[in-house]
Amino acid sequence: APHLRRTALSLESSLNQSVWAFGPPLVSLLYVQVSAVGAVVVLAVLSGLPALFASRIPHRSLPQPGPDDTPAESPAKILRLMWPTAVLSAGIMFLVGTVDVVLPARLTEVGSSEALAGPVLTAFAVASVLSGLVYGGRRWPGSAQTQSLVLLLAMAAVLTLPAWTRPPWSYAVAFAVAGLLYSPLLIIRNLALQEQLPERVRATGFSLLYAAAGAGYGVASLLSAAALKYTDSSVAIILCTTLTAVLGIVSLLAEKRRKGRA
Repeated sequence: APHLRRTALSLESSLNQSVWAFGPPLVSLLYVQVSAVGAVVVLAVLSGLPALFASRIPHRSLPQPGPDDTPAESPAKILRLMWPTAVLSAGIMFLVGTVDVVLPARLTEVGSSEALAGPVLTAFAVASVLSGLVYGGRRWPGSAQTQSLVLLLAMAAVLTLPAWTRPPWSYAVAFAVAGLLYSPLLIIRNLALQEQLPERVRATGFSLLYAAAGAGYGVASLLSAAALKYTDSSVAIILCTTLTAVLGIVSLLAEKRRKGRA
């Protein structure tokens, strides 16, 4: 049902982030208490369990395409309909890719252990689990485009904090706040795509969306690594968070222009 989409997507986002929050500690515990092989075996079994429940997922046949819907079948035409959302998706993961690469380097530069990156990223994941549940529980003011821009700019600003501070605890605080913003961004992104595309082409749309996210993450990783080679981590953070803000603004302006033409 359409009115349940927000709640369903919030649960999906929280479940996904729960894996990121509790997976690393579980691996560490199994590695210490059992062995590396034991950890791999347990994780392989846990990863295979969802396949047992796949047949229980309800499915229904999609309506046959009408003559007016035929042009939207090609991926290129679908991308033309949804490219602002794809840019948003790339921007979100560009930011995540940046901090994944730069955080260990930043910790080393301030004289802390790289191992602290684990707890810092766990704070991000736990916060995103909570925010996903809260966001899906009610409706929020503002359009999806305005919400996404505000959240993305706020997330970029918060993750710039490690460029200006040195205590590791401040990084954990910054990442926890960023995690509170992250899950709502993903939910808004997915809701926006469902509103932009007819149901029968959403599978292709989501494939393109995740491809854009992967591209954003990959480009951020390469750019961050290159920046670290020629400058320090604080400059790399500021550079990449600024580019994230630019992507968010481009996405909002493009979506407003697209709606103005519709």
